Amino acid sequence: MTAPLYVIAPLALSPEDDRRIAAIRQAHDPQVRLVAPHFTLVFGARAAGPETAKAHVAAVAARTAPIAWRLDRLVAAGDHLFLMPAEGEAELRALHRALYAGPFAGDLRTDIAFEPHVTVGVLPTPSQAMALATNIGRAPIDIAGRLDRLHLVAFDGARIEPLGDWPFSGAGPPD
Repeated sequence: MTAPLYVIAPLALSPEDDRRIAAIRQAHDPQVRLVAPHFTLVFGARAAGPETAKAHVAAVAARTAPIAWRLDRLVAAGDHLFLMPAEGEAELRALHRALYAGPFAGDLRTDIAFEPHVTVGVLPTPSQAMALATNIGRAPIDIAGRLDRLHLVAFDGARIEPLGDWPFSGAGPPD
């Protein structure tokens, strides 16, 4: 069985923002050593083979312009902690839709609404996640940047295998 495929967009962060996110993740994110901070745009896809997936992700990246984003709040969702965007949300949703067209269509979860986010923690219980989000959220959050590339990875639950990296080279939002 092949590991599920994910499409992620890594965050290019200022040194200060990188340290700020790293401090939260090092204390609360079990995947901190596996992957850098990112938006996940395709989750656990199995319908497309790696070569088909590579061609599709490359095509979407080729028609997508860089996306400006701004993270402005930390929220708890169940036992997870997410940084959420104030800016760039519409463009991230459009990119998510474009990626799930074609070979990933059969993997789209229609029972869960896509909410663009950056995972920064997983706590033992939802109440602990809520308490930490409230505590950390007392300080203003203003982390901004641009997405300029997509990574296709296979993730088996323990190890991430990079399969490809494509820069955005389009003139507008993905269609």
